[in-house]
Amino acid sequence: EVETDKATVEFEAQDDFIIAKILVEAGAPEVAVGAPIAVSVEEEADVAAFKNFSIDAESTPPKSEPESTTAAPPEPPASTAKQAPPSPQKPPSSTPVSQPTETRSTEFYAQLAQPIAGMSSVLASPLAKLLAREQGKSLESVDGSYPGGFLVAADVSKASGGAGAGVAAQSLASYAEQVTFSKRNVPHYYLSAECEVDQAEALLANDGNISLDDVVLKAAACASMKVPAVNSIWLGDRIRQFERVDVNLLVQGSDGKIAQPLLLNLASRGVSSIASARKAVLEKVEEGTLAGDDELCGTITVAFVPGADEFSGVIRVPQSSILSVGSVRTVAKPKKSAVIKNGTISTEDIRAAKVISVTLSCDHRVVDGAVGAQWLSTFKSHLEDPMSMIR
Repeated sequence: EVETDKATVEFEAQDDFIIAKILVEAGAPEVAVGAPIAVSVEEEADVAAFKNFSIDAESTPPKSEPESTTAAPPEPPASTAKQAPPSPQKPPSSTPVSQPTETRSTEFYAQLAQPIAGMSSVLASPLAKLLAREQGKSLESVDGSYPGGFLVAADVSKASGGAGAGVAAQSLASYAEQVTFSKRNVPHYYLSAECEVDQAEALLANDGNISLDDVVLKAAACASMKVPAVNSIWLGDRIRQFERVDVNLLVQGSDGKIAQPLLLNLASRGVSSIASARKAVLEKVEEGTLAGDDELCGTITVAFVPGADEFSGVIRVPQSSILSVGSVRTVAKPKKSAVIKNGTISTEDIRAAKVISVTLSCDHRVVDGAVGAQWLSTFKSHLEDPMSMIR
């Protein structure tokens, strides 16, 4: 884990290796950007070679000593380590020469973290970058359709003369690239809650055209209106907050492709209207007829995965949150009138309740933990009392 002034972020190693030497102990304050924190090797046999290794010894040339008869330097380890040990010192000359000591300051490591000259500063989604590379198109020549000029895949497709067709349904490979980019660059944190849905399902009995998914979407939209800080996107150097709630659904078609169709302005729509819009876009997903405009980036994503009790989604860049919704299950809960004696409760005071588990994944740069908890509490209140959304 890496702790900064803003958040504590988990950093997952991308390769298998063995830690040979820890250079910066846990809890060390003010570690410079780019400073080595450990030495890793591929073979356990190489660990001993770094027993006395230190970064100070590596960066400071050793002082010259009078020439003396010494044994030959030891042979290096058989396998190559990821960070090699200090090279054996060459025999000093008969006339010692003083050498300056090199010090690597915070400024030195900060320079290593500066962007490389000539790199594109255009803000774009991973899929837009992938599509631009495939078409040999420069992102600088494309006009972004989002605030601050942020580019999405549909912008690249339109700039190439298309209407967005061909980019609506992502292959698993391109979706994997998108979520990998998000996990590496977005500081995720997660909040979970269990919501009772008995009242919502009773509401469904009166209208066969709507489903629990539609009520969930409405509750998410209402919560985003009441806690607007969650209804925001990250634009690199600033946050943009929106006045209406546009929701992306995260679904997988029967052909295995991932789609993220957009449902517009859900906070101002009734549940029946949401149901009609959701069914229309899901039909397009199955038919493979989604156009680029159907998958423009909304302000929040909601993911439904049938068969999963609970899961946590990966945020779609540049959004700041995604709500993951588990399947309905039945659990035992105490009645409101239940009396607990000596830590036990009678079976007569137990009721069967239908519940779903939901997890809100948030970008800590945009949504503070207290704000995320407020949003989730508001969502839970609306879902457990659906009539509160129309009062």
